[in-house]
Amino acid sequence: MPLSEPDADPDAGAEADTEASASGGTGTGSDLPGWVAGVLLLGGTIAVAGITDALLTNAGLGYLGIAVWAICYAGALLTVWFVWLRHIELVGPAEG
Repeated sequence: MPLSEPDADPDAGAEADTEASASGGTGTGSDLPGWVAGVLLLGGTIAVAGITDALLTNAGLGYLGIAVWAICYAGALLTVWFVWLRHIELVGPAEG
């Protein structure tokens, strides 16, 4: 039994990705608008990084707390890059 439909349109996924990026969505197939995903990412990053840093610092592991805080924020920045910013063309006009 084949895993995919033989009559399936191979360009259907590309059209869905184009529509998601044009509407400001994340392109991940979720029903969340892009701004909601961004707010959740920001809130989650602040909560996880802050609470973990505080717990480790109070346990006498201040340097580990700083490292975890930095890793959490670096992970959030990478997520923003790969989900929202990677597809933006960051070059100016050819003539100028």
